Amino acid sequence: MKVSNGVACTTGGLKINENMQVVKNDGNAFDNLYAIGEIAGGYLINYVGGDSLSRSSISGMLLGREIVK
Repeated sequence: MKVSNGVACTTGGLKINENMQVVKNDGNAFDNLYAIGEIAGGYLINYVGGDSLSRSSISGMLLGREIVK
């Protein structure tokens, strides 16, 4: 995979649980609503160019496993 630096980053995002489900303010998950990669919050404090690709790949793999259950 070719990786190059970019200028974009997400410092906010949606709160998710361990199953990549988007979580409401009351702590309950939305049905059939998932977030992976940079859109999921609580990830970036210090951005290193290209590191979001591994976050996206791994969280996408975990979400795929969760969906096929």
